[in-house]
Amino acid sequence: MMVSTLVSPLRPKTLMPGGSALEPGVERYVLKGGGSMVFSIDAGDEIELALLEGGQGLEIMAFAPSGKSDAAALGLTARHEAKGVHAILASGSEDADRTRFGLFRRGVDIGAAKAARLFGPDAPPGEMRQITATRPVIAIIAAPGQPMTVWEQNPPTDVLIHIRRANPAPQGRPRLPDPLAEPRLDLTVNIASAISFEVFAGEYIQIIDVAGRQCSDFLAFNRRALDKNNLLGLDATTTRSMTGTAYPKPGLYSKFFDRDRNALVEVIRDTVGRHDTFNLACTNRYYEDMGYFGHPNCSDNFN
Repeated sequence: MMVSTLVSPLRPKTLMPGGSALEPGVERYVLKGGGSMVFSIDAGDEIELALLEGGQGLEIMAFAPSGKSDAAALGLTARHEAKGVHAILASGSEDADRTRFGLFRRGVDIGAAKAARLFGPDAPPGEMRQITATRPVIAIIAAPGQPMTVWEQNPPTDVLIHIRRANPAPQGRPRLPDPLAEPRLDLTVNIASAISFEVFAGEYIQIIDVAGRQCSDFLAFNRRALDKNNLLGLDATTTRSMTGTAYPKPGLYSKFFDRDRNALVEVIRDTVGRHDTFNLACTNRYYEDMGYFGHPNCSDNFN
């Protein structure tokens, strides 16, 4: 009996680690069924709409920078009442808040403007439509729908949106998502550095990885306890004990606790999905073991 063994003389090397699967200038969004999104579209930009599960109608509204309805810039005819868009904006959903704020930031009032409709309840999964803008517009794309009742089979379904920019953002300066609300503080954390700021109860912290592939560490401390020289910060062991999960995520088990089992922050939205709550922040030893002596590290930056 002979056994063949394949021996590779060299360990495979990763030439482009963490590269994006999308082409430069292409943005990918998932429009949730029953939700809406607002985009700034420039002349020459291409919008590709694809139904992930089918059976979903869309309402699209477009406005010129002056605020005038301009669906023709997308090659569409707006002849329908925008009942779906208005119903979504009147709801208290997160999508509604984000869309309302996006319109407010851009100075757009949809008023009684008409909407164009695409697809419908009979559209099959994978149905696609490509749209090219002939001039700059503010576009609202909505996937109207109500929560499905138990005796029906018509749930609102998700829509995949790709936007191919005619003039992509410069390398290292991608288009950032809209803030959740008008920011009180807008801070940039430079590479190999750390910053601190005070947040009050009820305020939101939105952390964005600008260029991608950047690890970051987040600490939070109880301000009232600090004033009493009592250091009460995020405690991973207490948090795991309170939630029964490795790390909090949006939903029922979404809070970080300190060692006194007081909730400090709550996770509202998370597009990363997996986090390290077991190890220390990187230290100088971490880099020295790899031969990088004197390398900046998060522990020194925090201290």
